[in-house]
Amino acid sequence: MRMRHIVGAFVAIGALPFGAFVPSAHAAPPSRNSATVISHVTIDKHDPSVGYVRARYTCQPEIDHLWVSVKQTADGAADPALTQEGSGFGHVSTTWVQSHPADLQCDGKNHVQVFEVNTTEQQPPEFGGGTVGYGALVRGQGYVQFCLTSNSNEDLFIADMTFHKVK
Repeated sequence: MRMRHIVGAFVAIGALPFGAFVPSAHAAPPSRNSATVISHVTIDKHDPSVGYVRARYTCQPEIDHLWVSVKQTADGAADPALTQEGSGFGHVSTTWVQSHPADLQCDGKNHVQVFEVNTTEQQPPEFGGGTVGYGALVRGQGYVQFCLTSNSNEDLFIADMTFHKVK
C-alpha cells in the first residue's frame, strides 16, 4: 500500500512542469516586434513589374526601416538559390521587385498593411546609380523578404523570409 502512494507521488510530480515554478531573473521579455507575410503576392493587373505584399507586423518606435522584396525565376519555381544573400543584385533571379516603404507604423500596435514592390526605386550613385530591381512577376512562387530594422540599433532585425505564391 505504501509503495502505491510513493509511486503515485512520483507520477504526479513528474507530470508537473517544473520550469513554471522556478522564477528566473534572466527570463527574456516577450517579443514586442513581429513580422509575417499573410497572403500571396498579387501581380498588378496593369503592370507585372509591380506587385503587392500583405503583411501583419508589430514594432516599437526604435524600428524605423522596412524593406520588402520579391525574387523569382523565369518559370516561377521556388529555387533555393533565391534565398542567398545578394541574389537580387547578382541577377540569380529573373525578376526582383522591391521597395523601402515609408508608411511603416511602429507604435507597438498590430497592423495589417499592403505594400507595393516594383522596379523603380533609385540606387544611390555610389552603388552605380540607376534603378534597383528588374523583370516582371509571373504566376508561381516568389521568395518574399519582409524585413524590419533599426538604423540606430543593428541588433534589431525582425523578418519573414519565405516562399509565397505569386498570382
